[in-house]
Amino acid sequence: MFSIVIVAPASTLPTSVDAVVAEEDTFLVLSADPEPKETHERPERLLARAREVEPEIPGTILVRGDSPLRFLAIVHDLNEDPSWKEEWVGSALREIFLKVEELELESIALPMLGTIHGSLEPRRFAELLRQALHHTLLTHLTTIWLMAPQASATEISDALSEFHCEIRR
Repeated sequence: MFSIVIVAPASTLPTSVDAVVAEEDTFLVLSADPEPKETHERPERLLARAREVEPEIPGTILVRGDSPLRFLAIVHDLNEDPSWKEEWVGSALREIFLKVEELELESIALPMLGTIHGSLEPRRFAELLRQALHHTLLTHLTTIWLMAPQASATEISDALSEFHCEIRR
């Protein structure tokens, strides 16, 4: 089982983590490059391709890149109001830890899913995180860098303090 949870702002994230998690939506709009790309493709073809895109399933993750890996946690559906659900956050957290174990990763950087583009309370996120950790046997993960605003650090640390791991801020 992991031994250290470091609660810190994203700006203090080390460069040597095995995977970085990002909050994402079903059509991957949240991670899309905001800069328009020039294309020579006909508008009709672009629209046809856009209609063919299938949404990702909320509560799942996609793995991208290689070093560090990028885990896209699908916790939003922009066609819904609100765009997120607690069950999607909880499911994505469980999937993240299953993938961490499958890939034998030792460290991950994890934002507080549902709090970035949603209104999930930080303490509730910590409870969902605690539940996901409790239900996953982790043999490789040693460090979770929990990216949290400084204002939430104490609350998050308190919520996770029941775990038998070292909490740093």
